[in-house]
Amino acid sequence: MNIKDIKLYTIQAKWNEFDGNLLLFKTVAVGKPDFLNEEYSWDWTDEEKDFDDQIFYYYEDYAELNQHLKDGDETHHDFIVTKIINQ
Repeated sequence: MNIKDIKLYTIQAKWNEFDGNLLLFKTVAVGKPDFLNEEYSWDWTDEEKDFDDQIFYYYEDYAELNQHLKDGDETHHDFIVTKIINQ
């Protein structure tokens, strides 16, 4: 998948185990770029590195992101999605 085809969302989240009240605002991606499948990250282009640096977490599709929101503190992730800002 090309970077231009990936949808970005800002989420409000908090850590699952510690700093439970500290809210974070992070960028997540729906869709995984092809370059993530490459074994060696030093082969990435500058554009790919810059893109990956801004992404907090990658989701396969929007349903997975939405499920993470619905799971609340029952999630298996180390962070809890409390709100999806831009849909």
